[in-house]
Amino acid sequence: MSGEVTKGLEVTRERLDRWRREQGGKGRWIPEELWKEAVDAAQSNGIESTARALRLNVDRLRERMSRSEARGAVRSEPETVFVEMGALCNWRSVMECLGRDGQRLRIEITGPGPVDAAGVCRAFFGGGQ
Repeated sequence: MSGEVTKGLEVTRERLDRWRREQGGKGRWIPEELWKEAVDAAQSNGIESTARALRLNVDRLRERMSRSEARGAVRSEPETVFVEMGALCNWRSVMECLGRDGQRLRIEITGPGPVDAAGVCRAFFGGGQ
């Protein structure tokens, strides 16, 4: 490994360790920004050695690597669009959303009127993932 790659991995490890100390670590969802750094490090250093150095689950890191390769890069923010459900809301509509980390949102709408479904999802899932 070159010094630059090793330094990059060390910086990512320090950021991840700081996040764990501040946020409680185990059982908490790692932010997308840190996952992206871990994926970048794994591309340079290998999945197993990166997972070991960063104390990450190797299977989850491998899955993130696969998703990154499939779409070109891990986006730090999900792409959202406006979805007006006006015509659907004259009776009863149900919309279910699943976040990247397993969060679920179920919206039941009754009565007429447009609903900004993407805005509701964006507010629920927020930028904190």
